[in-house]
Amino acid sequence: MRLLVLGLALALAPTAYAQSAGTWQAGLGGGRAWHDTDGPLDHGWEVVPRLAWFFADGVGVEGELPVGFGSMAEGSQGWLTVTPRAHLIGYLARDFALRPYVLGGVEVPVYFAAGTGEEVRSPAVGVRLYGGPGLQIDVTDAFALRGDLRWGLSLATLDTDHRALSEYELTFGVQIAWGERPAEPAPAPE
Repeated sequence: MRLLVLGLALALAPTAYAQSAGTWQAGLGGGRAWHDTDGPLDHGWEVVPRLAWFFADGVGVEGELPVGFGSMAEGSQGWLTVTPRAHLIGYLARDFALRPYVLGGVEVPVYFAAGTGEEVRSPAVGVRLYGGPGLQIDVTDAFALRGDLRWGLSLATLDTDHRALSEYELTFGVQIAWGERPAEPAPAPE
């Protein structure tokens, strides 16, 4: 019961600073990536630094530079990826501590294989379009917890089979916001 009351209080707590036009967010997350079983990569882990700028209230541009690692689906090779990505992010609710959002964008992963075997090219480059929902939980005006689930289609030069591969990604992390706070509304004249 206490957890339910705490959740309702958090959901109804007003916050108005983060995601206002002209503000910035920086964050660090981590997560799991699931690759298509038809592809040469097995599932892996990633670390995701991110930076966003909001050009309108609740709508911004975010860049990320994830570093992922895992093993190959077959053989003794491992893989490492460095993936510059950019997307639009839009918050569906701005005046509450629980803020659902959606995002969508493009990334260019660079894959490096390590170990023995010749089943993949290294380095290899790909292109991936992705999108998905997320939820941010504001702890203070400038600090939040965040998680999202993304699905995408990628085309990569990992092996001789050039095909679109489906991938899922689940990340969790922290966010900090800074910038000019929006002005408080003037009281209505009496």
